[in-house]
Amino acid sequence: MSSQDRSKGPQYTEFLPEAQAISESRHSPLATVLVMVVAGFFVAIILWATLAQVDQAVVAPGEVRPGGRVKVVNHPEGGAVAEILVRDGDLVVEGQALMILDESLLRAEERRLRGDLLTLEAELARLEAEAGGDAAISFSDEVMAERPDLVATHSRLFEARRDALQSQRESADREIEQRQSEINTLRVRIGTLTESARVLEDQVASLQKLTDKGHFPFLRFQSIQRQLNETLGDLQETRESLESAQSALSAARSRRREIDETGRGNVLADLAEARGARDRTAAALDQAETRLDRTVIRSPVDGYVQNLAVNNPGQAVRPNEPLASIVPEADNLVIEARVANRDIGAIEPGQPAVVKVRAYDFIKYGTLEGTVERVARDANRDQDTGQVFFNVEIRTDRTHLGAAPGVNEVRPGMEVDAEMKTGSRSVLSFLTDRVIGTADEAFRER
Repeated sequence: MSSQDRSKGPQYTEFLPEAQAISESRHSPLATVLVMVVAGFFVAIILWATLAQVDQAVVAPGEVRPGGRVKVVNHPEGGAVAEILVRDGDLVVEGQALMILDESLLRAEERRLRGDLLTLEAELARLEAEAGGDAAISFSDEVMAERPDLVATHSRLFEARRDALQSQRESADREIEQRQSEINTLRVRIGTLTESARVLEDQVASLQKLTDKGHFPFLRFQSIQRQLNETLGDLQETRESLESAQSALSAARSRRREIDETGRGNVLADLAEARGARDRTAAALDQAETRLDRTVIRSPVDGYVQNLAVNNPGQAVRPNEPLASIVPEADNLVIEARVANRDIGAIEPGQPAVVKVRAYDFIKYGTLEGTVERVARDANRDQDTGQVFFNVEIRTDRTHLGAAPGVNEVRPGMEVDAEMKTGSRSVLSFLTDRVIGTADEAFRER
């Protein structure tokens, strides 16, 4: 159709055949723009669905428990409660007194052992002075201040034992002197007798021939000979007496050494026994003081008192009976989430988590950030519902919600919802996976 025919207007196309009229009619610019906009919108949607990522997360209910384990307070020996210093829910610090047990019997035992120890210390000071040969006893300041009676008693005993030992030594020394003097006298006598016997022997020898020839009286010769025999007998007897005196001197000297050795040996034996008794008594006193210190039952950690089992003073408690529980006040909390069996395969340590505390509106107060710390290897079964779940521990970065510490505190026992991020995926794959999964299940015959 020529340009002249088109210029004739729409009235011209009314008289043309339908197919030719459509081809001859002019397209509207608005329709073209609308089609392009719609097409661009769908392309943008597909592009966004391909590039946009959404987080994948496993949501599980859970409960808050302290970052440290709950500490159970007990007493190894038990006893009667004298005073209760805390109540359930009180915040306590490490080492703070919770309750006090009756200490009257332990206090009496401690006083008895302390008195025994001072007695042994005084005895040890005396024995050490005796063993060292000191002129006086050096008592400790504690003994002198608390037990002057022991100082006086052991000082008198020290002097008496020293004097008795000195008396034994002096007696032995006198005996030694006597034996030595006797020996000296006998030696002089032996010398005199020896010289007399030598002179008489010379006379007998010189007079023997004269007597035989009749030149010297026979009776006179016999008298001299008898005198010689008597002198030799006295000399032999004196020598035997000297040997006996020397033996007696040796015995006296042995007794003198024995006095020193026995006295020192007895002192050393008594000293060793006293030291052993002192050490045993000191150990028993330390134990008694430890038991006295344990009558004040203290908190092992900072935390809150729970399950206080003692209500009235005078109440008896058995050894190792739980008296209270201390829930630690830690810098962070542990969330124990119960993850369903179908989701546990996607959970592993180190994954980030968001914790919403049911007691606080998360829109108003926010959430806690945390990290998966431990995944249980064994499953548990809910006794009420029968559902299988795995315990997953999440450690949080704070113990409160909001910016101000000490406000909106999250405490053990509160229920939470934990969202553990397991990955991310595109929106398009999320939609296509659902379609593919539905189609896969739809074309199965039961």
